[in-house]
Amino acid sequence: MADSLVPEPRLTAQPPSAESGREVADEDFLFHLYRGSELLQDDRVHEAKESLERALTYQPRDAKGQDLLAVVYFRLGLYARATQIYETLRNQNPREPSLRLNLALCYLKTQQAGRARDELEAIVKAQPEHKRAWGYLGLAYERTGDVPRALEAFEHGGHSHMARRLAQRGGGSLRPSQLPPPPAAPPGLSGPPGPPGAHAYEPPEVRPAAGGAFQELDAGELSFALAAPAAHRSEPPPPVKPVAEVRIRPTVPAPETLPGVAPPDPRRPTMPPHAAPKASEALVAAALPFPDAPGVVLHGDAGALVTTTDERPFALRLESIRAFVGAATQIVLERRTREKATGEPLGGVVAPLVKVAGAASVVVRARAKNVVVAFGLEEAPAYVREEHLLGFDLALTYESGKLSAGDAEAVRVVQLRGVGVVLLELGGGSGSIGAIPVSPARAVTVRRDAIVGWLGRLVPRVLPASEAPAGQRGLLSFAGEGTVLVALM
Repeated sequence: MADSLVPEPRLTAQPPSAESGREVADEDFLFHLYRGSELLQDDRVHEAKESLERALTYQPRDAKGQDLLAVVYFRLGLYARATQIYETLRNQNPREPSLRLNLALCYLKTQQAGRARDELEAIVKAQPEHKRAWGYLGLAYERTGDVPRALEAFEHGGHSHMARRLAQRGGGSLRPSQLPPPPAAPPGLSGPPGPPGAHAYEPPEVRPAAGGAFQELDAGELSFALAAPAAHRSEPPPPVKPVAEVRIRPTVPAPETLPGVAPPDPRRPTMPPHAAPKASEALVAAALPFPDAPGVVLHGDAGALVTTTDERPFALRLESIRAFVGAATQIVLERRTREKATGEPLGGVVAPLVKVAGAASVVVRARAKNVVVAFGLEEAPAYVREEHLLGFDLALTYESGKLSAGDAEAVRVVQLRGVGVVLLELGGGSGSIGAIPVSPARAVTVRRDAIVGWLGRLVPRVLPASEAPAGQRGLLSFAGEGTVLVALM
């Protein structure tokens, strides 16, 4: 029981301690770090900036967070800030070529071609086959007026078209010349490794987690446009701060009132395969069949239509709300423990859940590549990982808690009880959730990363390595009577 949520009927908070405070800070740091990477992947750069800056308030010296924040600053045109971060990271990790390459790009953007040249020469000295470094080095040589070296660098990097353009413009020859030996690498770039325990730079784990699509600075192919000089850009306009309550009134008729429109099959939303429709036709093609009574209708794999009233409000993740029809209010919900608000937003600061009330229909959409799963709850308690909770009927009561996941880790869990509908957001494609029954005669062991939640009266327990198959870590055993919800993709 020491490694599980507290028994029924409610989740309770653990006594505060210095160690638990550190765990919460680490959890908040990782949440905002990974959240920032997701926002950057979705090209929501201003929001990514806010999330990553918040992550670094918990761990200001974390190289992963600093690297991602520098990418954000670069994307926003805040080259001076990006340069400052990369200079610091380069000094700490002089053997990491990607940091020098990104720093050189910042120098090229701010018309410091000489400094960019020095960084790029250091890279090709250590890695003579680094074609991207040779390509950008050609640009640096060109901007410092060293055309022969620019031609040689472009040829060496496999960018013959750039060499031809430069030769045609300046009357030079395409015949490669012998470059003088590059200057010696700066201290620390080559030679014996540093002392044991010295910090070595490692690319952020969040990059593969985000698919790598957002990493503009270190893309797979050379993009000379990234190095084009740009005038210094001032701070971006401040983002609009959310307010505690927003009232939205209808400005167009609800889709169901459009004459002659047959509502599409909600499971198969379609658009005409021919040319883009006119504005009026687009409205017709996108008409959504909202139900007349309060409730939830799934729309495709990644969307839902939620209808609310004052008597039947619904909790929804704020970032999932795409549109309203009707008038509604939004109020940020707080985490609860023992039926008392804790002052923390339910769902976290970046993506809180809000109470939606009033006569309204709401269009809800999961994040990119995620799906929406709904299930009805009838009296039996449900426990859902907070990160997967997209929304729930506020006829249900809820409380917040944590599930010990082993290795001093804990994940936030929301307990739901009563009769109503629950919406979950999961990664992957359709059918990406599985329900595994548990009985007193049959316990179930699940990898902690796959746990979405569970229904009924189950007791989770971290499985020690001595009991786990092959001594694995990160396994939880569920005993009792109920159902475990598992992500299959």
